[in-house]
Amino acid sequence: MPTELETFPFDYSKDTGEQLACAYHNKQYISEEDCREICWDSNDEITHGSGRWTEQVTAIFEYKGKYYGLTYDRGLTECQENEYWKQVPKMYKKIQVIRYTFEEVKEEGTDGKTT
Repeated sequence: MPTELETFPFDYSKDTGEQLACAYHNKQYISEEDCREICWDSNDEITHGSGRWTEQVTAIFEYKGKYYGLTYDRGLTECQENEYWKQVPKMYKKIQVIRYTFEEVKEEGTDGKTT
């Protein structure tokens, strides 16, 4: 991100989603310290994948039917801290995902019992 972007003046007495929307549209950074505080209170989250010690997570906040997120690394053991960085929020859309799985097919024997 360009260094000339301003840091958003986050106000904890106001709605988080509304402030993230404002920062997104104004292309303003959310500071590392503010990311650390507000990611704990998200409406939802996306897990992007994990490594040995951390997994990358996006904390999602809703405002007027739109979704905004901040990404951080969540420590996976008691020795790993969560890691946050300053960033401009990103906008997300909610989609429905249909998941499939597989189940073993049991064949029936001649006496009607499963073999």
